[in-house]
Parts: sequence; structure tokens; C-alpha cells
Amino acid sequence: MGGSARQADSVTAWSVIAMEHRWSRRNPVRLDAIVFHRASGLIPTNILDISLEGVFIAVEHPVLPAQSIVDLSFALEIGGKQSIQQMQAFVIHRHRNGYGLMFKDLRRGAFQALAGTLFVA
Repeated sequence: MGGSARQADSVTAWSVIAMEHRWSRRNPVRLDAIVFHRASGLIPTNILDISLEGVFIAVEHPVLPAQSIVDLSFALEIGGKQSIQQMQAFVIHRHRNGYGLMFKDLRRGAFQALAGTLFVA
């Protein structure tokens, strides 16, 4: 019984990666960012839209394999100061001009910083 439970958890986890459902709206932005992928190295990029679940980044040449994990770093302005955000994200899909990334484990501080930035009136 233990094996089938592990198998079901694995299927569920990959199903979440394969399906893209947003809980919050995507906001168009233009933020400088750096992506690190183990095989591809450092990739300077721009975030073109952002939500509480992920980002869309501009990348000219296809270099990120689907469902791989990347490290993402970017700055948000919070209270007039730059706040560096660093997190891991799954590569969800490729579009002709970039990639959709879903945040893997968003820390509380990063979530609060994003929410504060996205929902400022």
C-alpha cells in the first residue's frame, strides 16, 4: 500500500506542473532578472508579467528544458527601496519569445513582497 500512495503523490505533483491554473491575475511588468539553470548557467532576462504563482520571462534562444527547476532572482521596489527576491521555479511552458515559470516554494517574505507589489492601489 505504501508504494501506491507514493506513486499517487508523484502523479499528483507532476499533474500540477503540467496544468497551469492561476489563482491571481498576471500583471504586465518589465523587471530585470537573472535565471540560473544547472546545465545552461546564468541567463540575464526580463520578467514580462508576474503573478503570485509565477512569471513569464523573455529568453531569445531555447535553453531551458520543460519541467526543469531554475533559480530566479529579481528586485521589487518596496517602500521606495529595492528588495531582492530569490526563489526556485519550475519551467512550465515555452512560448516563441520566452518561458512560463511557476514558483516552487514561495517563502512567506517573498509572497508578502509580491502581494504588496501586485495589489497596491
